[in-house]
Amino acid sequence: MRETKSSSLYNLFAISHQKGIEKSPDYHTHFHYEIFIFHAGNCKYLIDNKVYDLVPGDIILMDGSKLHKPFVTGDKRSYDRSIVQFSLEWILPVLEFLDAANLLKPFQMNHHSIYRTGDEHLKRLVGLVEDMEKLTMNGPLLEGENELKVKLMELLYSIRQYREEKLISSDDIYENNAYIQQIATYVQEHFNKKIMLEDVAKEINISKSYMVHMFKEQTGQTIMDYVMQYRLRQSIHLFNMYPDWTIKQISSECGFESEAHFSRFFKRHIGLSPSLYRKTYKTRGDKEL
Repeated sequence: MRETKSSSLYNLFAISHQKGIEKSPDYHTHFHYEIFIFHAGNCKYLIDNKVYDLVPGDIILMDGSKLHKPFVTGDKRSYDRSIVQFSLEWILPVLEFLDAANLLKPFQMNHHSIYRTGDEHLKRLVGLVEDMEKLTMNGPLLEGENELKVKLMELLYSIRQYREEKLISSDDIYENNAYIQQIATYVQEHFNKKIMLEDVAKEINISKSYMVHMFKEQTGQTIMDYVMQYRLRQSIHLFNMYPDWTIKQISSECGFESEAHFSRFFKRHIGLSPSLYRKTYKTRGDKEL
């Protein structure tokens, strides 16, 4: 596995290229906008309640707020992708000054958009990403920040020139997506209550055994994995929205069986206890899951 990362501006901008992967990442969210470029391999991409069966050249634009993860199948050594992440606050003033804020629409409409590119167009996009990576290779380059913004805008303009006829939906590329959507939607509507797999299967009118097998096969994780990750994401949201709520209130509101269970799960996945997370991030709101 090979991964290169560059993050000269830390919370403002980051770029990385990864070739090969040991295992698919867990569901996560973040507070950056993201451009995901898929170069090679076999990969399904899950965003909120949608599943996309990617092909090389696909590009995902997302705001990062919804649970998402790649699920790599087949030879994991062949997986190859690039990611550009940037803060909305960092680039928006420039876009507004140039009356170009509409370049961010694909990130904001339904929280994500996905495009299927052609070889020549992809080559230009990858070239722009490589230019940005070079600008951030030598540590903090604040004097090059404007050049970095220009390159990012070139990338966004280039995607816009191509996107009108190449926007694709999950329904176009994955026939079982309806079941995944129904399961995820059920979880999102009932996450604060006890969820029984039998009830989910009854709701979407398929057998429990088929539902469990299909979800694991197509997402790489169990339904209960998704339930717990969604509850975790909601707890982060509540920490940020209601700083005066007690940890017990938040754990109960998010459907955890007890405050102790919530605290153990939170620390295992975030690396901090809920109380320490709140103390550390209450004024920043930028912790990535």
